[in-house]
Amino acid sequence: MVAGVVKVGRQTYAVGLLWQPSPSGRVAQAAREAAAQPGQQSDFYCVRAASKSVAIPQYGLAQSAQGHKSGMPTLAASLANAQPGSWAGAFRLREGTWLVVVRDDLIAPDGDIIFDNDEAARDRLLQEVSLGGVQRIYAPDGWAVPGSDPTPLPLLLQDKAECRLQPVRLPMRLIIYGAAAGAVVLLVIFLALQWQAEQERIEAEQTAAQIKAQQEAIKNGPVSKMMNKWEWPPADQCYERRWEKAARSTEVVEACRAMISKVQAAQLGWKRSTTICTDNKLNITWQRDKNFSGLVPTDSSVKEDLSMATQNSTGPALTPRGAEPLMRETDLSALMVHDRWPVSVIRLLDDPPIVQPPPDMKDPPPPPPPPWRKRGVKYTGKVPPWEMWRYFQDVNGLMVDKITWDGGTTWTLEITIYEKRGG
Repeated sequence: MVAGVVKVGRQTYAVGLLWQPSPSGRVAQAAREAAAQPGQQSDFYCVRAASKSVAIPQYGLAQSAQGHKSGMPTLAASLANAQPGSWAGAFRLREGTWLVVVRDDLIAPDGDIIFDNDEAARDRLLQEVSLGGVQRIYAPDGWAVPGSDPTPLPLLLQDKAECRLQPVRLPMRLIIYGAAAGAVVLLVIFLALQWQAEQERIEAEQTAAQIKAQQEAIKNGPVSKMMNKWEWPPADQCYERRWEKAARSTEVVEACRAMISKVQAAQLGWKRSTTICTDNKLNITWQRDKNFSGLVPTDSSVKEDLSMATQNSTGPALTPRGAEPLMRETDLSALMVHDRWPVSVIRLLDDPPIVQPPPDMKDPPPPPPPPWRKRGVKYTGKVPPWEMWRYFQDVNGLMVDKITWDGGTTWTLEITIYEKRGG
């Protein structure tokens, strides 16, 4: 069985989807448009509709290269529908260890991943838990994750098999069969009309007159006039300028450097395993040497089995950067190539609009594309981010998402860069 397909009991599920919210309401159309964006290789999509527990609908994108097939249920959506709220879980399956993250009843964009080893899955689960906001944690009993619940996946799933995959494009064979069936139906209708032509003509005239009168009444109504006149505002008013509400990237990196430098490098009997800095917040995980009986790290909370301690701290508040023009896509790409950025780069999906059509409007027009796009940039290396910041210091629209240190020699920097669309 391939990497994107797992079995729970007798049911086969799709995993490893990319999930995105769709507040506009036209979820299927938004999914097909996202699948058609450059860089996407999605062949299927599924829709997780709004319900009593799901306030905002969302869609998932899947690929045939991972073994995904039309009609296959998605495991993340099935489990999220059975277990509402905010939670994170890791479950051992025959195909690997599957991790799922749900926040505010929405599956996280990268919260549906299957790992081929327990260690990577456990590290990712601990990262999500350290960010806070999860009400429940599901993990294998042997992992010793604080506050976790080892309930098996089949019991949590409750035999649900929902949000089945649909093809992004209709197969040509289905289109041909549909056209042939339509031709047969038209022929039957034509013969029937010929047989009772006169009677049908009179009835059609009467019906047409009634429909025309109804349409005129609806057309002249106040609700219809409002719906016909509604249009999307200009594109720059439909989307949030997120980078302008964030602190300047240089200030975020300097704040993280200052907080990390103040933390003791080591403590007798304890090893600093993971350090995560987000804006002005710092989270440190300490691992205890076996049978050590000394002092615990300052201002930390110790796990119940005494194997680990977590230390959280907050630095001074950072100020939003305010108005900041963006670089053109071509200029940013040229800068990356010229300066040989030691990073990996991916294209991220556009942000959803902050403007919504009237709630009673049926089939509203699609929103205009945002005037900007965004890329995800990730650096992993032995040099701390502030010592190689010369690569990024002059880039407008750059937001520092997270800085991570594994406690050894590896640093990870995750950033998002907004850029002017086109050009």
